Amino acid sequence: MQRRLRINKYLISFLILLNILSIQHSSYGQFYNNGQDRGSIKWKQIRTVNFNVIFPEGFEVQGERVAKLLEKSYEYTTFSLNHKPKKVSVVLHTESSISNASLGWAPSRIDMYTVPPQDCYSQDWFEQLAIHEFRHLIQLSKIESETPVLLRYIFGESAAALLTGIYLPFWFIEGDAVSAETGLSNSGRGRVPDFQKTIKAQLVEKGKFNYDKAYLGSYKDNVANYYELGYLLVAGARERYNDLIWDDVVRNVAEKPFSLNAFDRGLKKATGLRKVALYDTIFNGLKNKWVSEDKIKEITSYEILSPENYYYTDYKYCAMLSDGNYITYKSGL
Repeated sequence: MQRRLRINKYLISFLILLNILSIQHSSYGQFYNNGQDRGSIKWKQIRTVNFNVIFPEGFEVQGERVAKLLEKSYEYTTFSLNHKPKKVSVVLHTESSISNASLGWAPSRIDMYTVPPQDCYSQDWFEQLAIHEFRHLIQLSKIESETPVLLRYIFGESAAALLTGIYLPFWFIEGDAVSAETGLSNSGRGRVPDFQKTIKAQLVEKGKFNYDKAYLGSYKDNVANYYELGYLLVAGARERYNDLIWDDVVRNVAEKPFSLNAFDRGLKKATGLRKVALYDTIFNGLKNKWVSEDKIKEITSYEILSPENYYYTDYKYCAMLSDGNYITYKSGL
């Protein structure tokens, strides 16, 4: 009997080891994959006090400019979250048609795609990325610095990404970054009328949606994305309370990771309101303001050409044909 138990114990140990080896064989060192640069690219880098800017050979002038913008951004973008992150690498990708940037974590880095979008507004592309993406880095770095040692010991750098994904709503993550790009520049999406038109039209014509619909979206109605929603909530809370309000909220999330509603509790502690009540307060104020402004405007007469649809349907780029009909790009459910 003892011999059989010993054999079973060895068998179990062998199976566990085999399973671990098979997992290692198929595992990956990074969470994010945004495509692959050409293998023959020769990379260069500029090392500053707070950044390592990595770029292809031949992109030295722009690389130096990005490094200067990042260092200037570091001086101001860290203020309202009261945290200065450690040195980070920034990779410039020059051979992609993607117009975007992203923050990678574990290991931490910022990827910037250098081709500006076709619908870019009046803000320098590198200036926007230097503020917006660095602000995302500050968000995660602050959570990492405030996270209990035990969680950091168990999960390493992934602890900050885990807490961010669990507790921070997307509207805060992106709204905070849009607020930074707007407040720390002479442009930014917060100053562009097109950025607020969806919410403005909704509040004036249909009133305020409930929080879940405003955040999660709808097939029936046109609902703003969480960049637009988040900017108005984040900036509105700063205007209503104080500049450091979100510093208190983010710190509460990091310090109390085992609370099921750490974000709500931090917000309640800082403002006296939970997120739904904060949304109601700010958007009721915006509705009253925009409805009053709409009443004193003279509306130009117009004719609605598109048919009425039960589900929200978008018609863009309308053009009149020679026979009097119209052609348009239609999208919807």
